[in-house]
Amino acid sequence: MARKKYSPENQPHLCVDDDSIFDDGTPVRVLPGVAIETENDEILQKIEKEALEALGLNIDWEPLSAAEKETLLHSPSRTAAFENIDTTTNPRQAKIREKQGIVSEILRKELIPAGILKDFPTVYLGSGDDIEYVLALGARKIELVDTIFSDESVLDNFFRKLNPLVGDTIEVTDDGVIQAQFDFGDGPEPITIKLADKPYYQEEMMHEKPDSVYELPNQIGTAVLFASQGPSGSIQLTRDIEDKIVENGVALAGRVLCTYASDEHMTLALGEKRPE
Repeated sequence: MARKKYSPENQPHLCVDDDSIFDDGTPVRVLPGVAIETENDEILQKIEKEALEALGLNIDWEPLSAAEKETLLHSPSRTAAFENIDTTTNPRQAKIREKQGIVSEILRKELIPAGILKDFPTVYLGSGDDIEYVLALGARKIELVDTIFSDESVLDNFFRKLNPLVGDTIEVTDDGVIQAQFDFGDGPEPITIKLADKPYYQEEMMHEKPDSVYELPNQIGTAVLFASQGPSGSIQLTRDIEDKIVENGVALAGRVLCTYASDEHMTLALGEKRPE
């Protein structure tokens, strides 16, 4: 029987219980950068289960049905954005399921006001080139912030991803703002995309302030924080971000959604089952 391989490049932070063993009695312990092989399906299943639990990715997200895609995504373009959500964060497939699950729950429950997504900037800190995530949410004024955009090959790949979603409507202004038309369900609408290749500086996360940093806009409708970016590591939802969020705006930090209204500040963990 061929030996099956478990690679920690997909689940890099796992150490399973010492009572898990290989066929020869050797305890199973997975360390970063070390792959293991075994024919024992139970061990592989236990490793994957405990890895996802350790990373908080063991949520049974409810996928959108075909009917829901029509009623919630409204257009082939937005459906394509949803279905092509991607990530460079491992474990990749589990993270993609999480992102799609987050979008699904937000749309089902109308957790982000449509006007917020339409009228105010959506700032995605540590975005990678994941334009699909924010388009699926419904964002029109988009700022993607990640140091990877200093790489020409990343920019080339970004436009290859964007082009099928917006067709031949892409224009780039003299100051580098991408303008295009995207169909959210009522026909083509103008969208703008700013790509910021500077790190966002947070004193709590950086030892030294870089010479050039990303400055938040004065008003933010939706702040999105999903992964880490460049030299700053993980980005935290701190007061400097919250102070820029407009009335009824939101912050989406991983799967935690924070809403900001004058009469109520709510924090909601998406993906958690709640009593009816």
